[in-house]
Amino acid sequence: MVSGGYDPSDLDTALEALLSEDEIPEYLTDEEWDSYQRGDESLIDLLDGPEISRILQKKASEIENTE
Repeated sequence: MVSGGYDPSDLDTALEALLSEDEIPEYLTDEEWDSYQRGDESLIDLLDGPEISRILQKKASEIENTE
């Protein structure tokens, strides 16, 4: 998934910063997790738009609940 005007590596870095190492596998199949760990694919390669939106909404909700 690539959005116009955004560098996919920047998006991937931001997404990784939001998720702990323990959370990432929750969003990936075992095969995807293996590929991600090997460095073959990034989160942006493996997750689709709706999944990324759900992650962002969940994180925003968690932040709101801590304030």
